[in-house]
Amino acid sequence: MPDCLANIVGLTDIDCNCYEGDKPVDWDDLNASETGFYLTDPEFGFPIVEEINGTGNCGSGTVFDMLEKARTKALNAFRADLGAAIMKRHRNAVQFRGTVGKLNSGGLVTIPNTYAGVQILPRPIHGAKFYLEAIYLGLNVSDTVTVTIASNEDEVDTPLFTTETVNIATTANKYTRHALATPIEFDFWRMTAPQELRYLIYYTPPAGSKAMSNTFTCCGAKPGWRRHMEVYGLATDNLTQAGGMLASANGIVLEGYTLCSEVDWLCRLDSIGGYSTKQLVGRAVQHKGGAFLVSGVIDSQQINRFTLKPKEELYARRDYLQKEYMNAVDWIANNLPIEAMDCLECKSAKKHESKALLV
Repeated sequence: MPDCLANIVGLTDIDCNCYEGDKPVDWDDLNASETGFYLTDPEFGFPIVEEINGTGNCGSGTVFDMLEKARTKALNAFRADLGAAIMKRHRNAVQFRGTVGKLNSGGLVTIPNTYAGVQILPRPIHGAKFYLEAIYLGLNVSDTVTVTIASNEDEVDTPLFTTETVNIATTANKYTRHALATPIEFDFWRMTAPQELRYLIYYTPPAGSKAMSNTFTCCGAKPGWRRHMEVYGLATDNLTQAGGMLASANGIVLEGYTLCSEVDWLCRLDSIGGYSTKQLVGRAVQHKGGAFLVSGVIDSQQINRFTLKPKEELYARRDYLQKEYMNAVDWIANNLPIEAMDCLECKSAKKHESKALLV
């Protein structure tokens, strides 16, 4: 979930003596609300704290745990549900899965430089990402080689990309596949990044070694990944410089896929259909979090005014909150301007119908 949504809704604006004495040290940060909305709003959420606070039947950590879990679950549900609603109307325009580079060799090549590898220059497509799943390395020696995955995003004050290293145990004269425990995510565009993002996957050749001579493409072919990014060989003694745009892949082949993240625009789009994006999202998360709170009360063994209510009242409240939540999700998806996401394309040329929305 994008960081900008972490506190889109606060937990509660009701003072609760249940927290006194063991209130979390970071309570003010946890409870911050960027919209002024809270899960315990009696109209748009569920005022569970007010009632439990009045009975004094707090339970050890129960109130706080329920609120925090409800917000976390609501944020996760919102991302999934909004993504699904958007994809009913759109399709991924950056589809690719496979290898980048040829798994063959035209012989061996000596690399006289300190570093060798490949560099990825993604096209600046909003929302598009490349996920690196595995790295192949082909050398003429059996050795353990450290491969570094880095980005020029470290040129900014607060880079979001974390440099990683993997150790690949090569087998002489063969391509050795190293599967990553977790795919590494390469953004194609980022608001805080340099004008042109550049990702490096490189190694220091072992002494006396040669790389298997492979290229990225052959014979005029244009592989699917070239519609979304350019990839070149890298051989340099200074990583702050580009190191050339070589046709040779220096014995490296990348395996992965491209994907369009349907909700990354939430952090950079101020309004949708004339409404504040934060207000729209905040109200949806408030409804969903309230529904999760009602479910928690239905399943609770604690005794208070809410748990003693007829179940029908609680079910009706939950159904109402869930219905309002889905209305909000559908409205956002239906009114999302297509220019917000370069990596999506409409399934139909038919214009979307805009509807009124209560916020």
